[in-house]
Amino acid sequence: MRKLFVGLLAIVGLLAAGCIIQFATLYKDDAGRTHFVGLASNLTNADVVDAVVEIRFYDSSNNLLDTRFVNPCTRTLQDHQSSPVESILPPGVTASRTENIVHPLTFGTKLVPDFDVSDVAFEVDGDVTHVTGTVENEDNITFYAVQVCAAFYDDDGEVVRVGRAFVDPAKLSRNDTGDFDIAVEDMPGDVEEYQLWVDATRRNPTDVTAPVVVGPDDVGSVVENTGLLNPAAEDATTGGTDNGFETNPQEAFTDDGDSAVNADNNAAPGDAHLYYDYGIDLPSGADVEGIEVRLDWFLDSADGTNSIGVELSWDGGTTWTSAETDDEESTTEHSVVLGGSSDDWGHTWDDDDLSDANFRVRVTCSSSALRTFNLEWAAVRIYYTD
Repeated sequence: MRKLFVGLLAIVGLLAAGCIIQFATLYKDDAGRTHFVGLASNLTNADVVDAVVEIRFYDSSNNLLDTRFVNPCTRTLQDHQSSPVESILPPGVTASRTENIVHPLTFGTKLVPDFDVSDVAFEVDGDVTHVTGTVENEDNITFYAVQVCAAFYDDDGEVVRVGRAFVDPAKLSRNDTGDFDIAVEDMPGDVEEYQLWVDATRRNPTDVTAPVVVGPDDVGSVVENTGLLNPAAEDATTGGTDNGFETNPQEAFTDDGDSAVNADNNAAPGDAHLYYDYGIDLPSGADVEGIEVRLDWFLDSADGTNSIGVELSWDGGTTWTSAETDDEESTTEHSVVLGGSSDDWGHTWDDDDLSDANFRVRVTCSSSALRTFNLEWAAVRIYYTD
C-alpha cells in the first residue's frame, strides 16, 4: 500500500535545453520510505544522451533534506520522448516537495537497435516483484551494456515504481540472447501495467543507443509463490522402495548442512524415500500454476552413471506424476530445482491435492554401481495465481 501525500509537484526544468520533469509525485510505502516518481521529458528537436535528473528534497519548513542525481529509465531520450524516473529516500526522512532539474549530457540522433524481447513474465516472490525475460540482438551490430528498465503504472496511468537490470551476458553480438531479472521490493498493490525499455552502447560507453520500448502490457494475474517449504514427515516403507535414505532421513527436512544418507545404492531405479507434510496453505480459490522441488544433494563418487529423480503424488502415494531427474554427478553439495513456475507435472492441482494428507514427494536414487547418496534438503515451492 502506498500513501500519496503530494500531487503535482513544483516543476523546475532546463528550459534552454527543453528537458523537464512532468507528472511528479511523492508517496510513502509501507516501510516508511519516500518515493519520488515522474517522467523526464525531452521537448527538444534532438536526442538527449545520458540525461541526469537532479532532485532536491525539501521538508515542510522548506529546508533542504537531500539532493539526488538519478538517471531516467533509459539513457537516451529521443525527440519529444518521456522516460520514467524514480528516487527513494530512506525511512524516517519525509519530504514535502521537490525541485527537479534535468541535465542533458550531449545531443544528437541515435540508432535504435533491432532487439527482440520475449518470454516476459511477471511474478511475485514475497515482498519482491520480478519481471524476467530474454533479449535477442537481431541487428548486425554488436552491442554492449544491454540494459532493461521496467516502469510500473497504477490504474490512473501514473508511474509508481521503476526497476532495471543488465541482461546476462550484457554483451550481445548478432543473434545472441541474454536473460534479465528485474527485482523490485515493496511494489504497491494497485499496479495495473508495466512497460519495458531496452538500450545499449556501441563500441564505447559514450555511444549510447536510443531505447527500444515494449508495452505497456497488463500485469494480469500475478504469479505468486509460497516460498520454499520444508517437509515435516518422511517414510521409506509406504510408496518408497527398499530402505530409502536409511540413515538420518529427517536431515532433509531443513537446509542446515546435515544430510540424509542412502548407502550402497545399486539400481536404476534404486532406493526411494517419501517426504511430505509441507503445510501448503494457498488463498481460497487460488489456481496452481507450477510446482518446483529443490534438492540439495551429492555423491560419494561420480564413477558410473548416477542420478536422482522426483515424482509427485496428489492422493497419498497411490498415483504418481512422471519423474523429473537431475543427473549432475557431484561429490560436493549442489542445488537443483526440478519443475518450475509454469510446470504442473502433468496434473491439474486443487487445494485437496496439496493437503498434508495427500501431497507426497518421492525421491529416487539411481546408480549403475554401489553409490552413497546424500540428501541435504528436499524443499517444495508452489506457484499460484490468486
